[in-house]
Amino acid sequence: MVRPEELTAAAPVFAALGDETRLGIVTRLCTEGPLSITRLTVGGGVTRQAVTKHLHVLAQAGLAHSSQVGRERIWELEPRPLLTARECLSQISAGAGPAAAFRGAIGRRSDGGTMMTSHRIGTREEWLEARLELLAAEKALTRRSDELARMRQELPWVRIDKQYRFETDEGPASLADLFRGRSQLLVYHFMFGPDYAAGCPSCSAIADGFDRSAVHLANHDVTLGAVSRAPLAKLQAYRRRMGWSFPWASSFGSDFNYDFQSGHTPEQQQAGVGEYNFQTMDIRPEVPSGGGSSWVPELLAGVGTDWATYTRERPGVSAFALEDGVVYHTYSAYSRGLDGLWGMYQWLDRAPRGRNETVPHWWRRHDEYGGE
Repeated sequence: MVRPEELTAAAPVFAALGDETRLGIVTRLCTEGPLSITRLTVGGGVTRQAVTKHLHVLAQAGLAHSSQVGRERIWELEPRPLLTARECLSQISAGAGPAAAFRGAIGRRSDGGTMMTSHRIGTREEWLEARLELLAAEKALTRRSDELARMRQELPWVRIDKQYRFETDEGPASLADLFRGRSQLLVYHFMFGPDYAAGCPSCSAIADGFDRSAVHLANHDVTLGAVSRAPLAKLQAYRRRMGWSFPWASSFGSDFNYDFQSGHTPEQQQAGVGEYNFQTMDIRPEVPSGGGSSWVPELLAGVGTDWATYTRERPGVSAFALEDGVVYHTYSAYSRGLDGLWGMYQWLDRAPRGRNETVPHWWRRHDEYGGE
């Protein structure tokens, strides 16, 4: 039997979720992960002011919290009050007629717990009708993706005359040497600073996906490798630990990372202004706080540094061409522009529950899952 104090504690949650707009916001935070107010406003038919008010109601109910990231305030879902409310409903409905239906609507979270779902059930005919509608949308997206690929290839090339020096497995190298005899070079800007003890776990998950692609690209006139600011010996040791084989160069002492927006100096960080993703942004190292930031200490312990040092590095990808001995910069992408390179998310987007990120930063390095 549910206790009165439990119902009292859950009352603000039920009240907050009684509004359709707030329920939609909670659903988006649950399925898409942390979002800015700008992202939450897009496509919702609700003004930014209204979204802000709804978020404050959710925060008062303990359902959401925010943290400042650059110039944006990012909002995250706090799932614990939802679980408390679910437990109250479970106890209320236990043994009653609707209880079986309620229990049948319980799904599984990515952390092994349970969550409520109201996903509709249909016939095979209804599924096929919806699938064909989705197929048309997928084909349109594929055609749009093909168009975007052509637009990338049509970008003007920028000649690089600056001399960059790298340390590689074969010894000192120039940017042209990183092509390894091919005419195209793809560089993943891997977050591994000189003071890191281990590579960024997010970059490591991305590298897991592209490591085995490097050999295929190498046989199609494209060298795929990574560049980081850590000394070469650190990179080699970490690559052995991860079991990777892609070429990895150290840009330690070079301006390469700074010039291609994948690193900031301590002076830039102290001033609070830097360039990333083709825009000037606030890069002051404010540590995320709130109920959804419990991942931060674990992240920093694994990387072996503090938040300020960790965030001086930035992820990205850059493309280069080599013609007649001249290197050209052809393309770069950062932030969400890397989503398509994060292989596990392409699979999750096709899974029944999608990304299902009820726990922020749930992934680990592949050797840290305890043999799962």
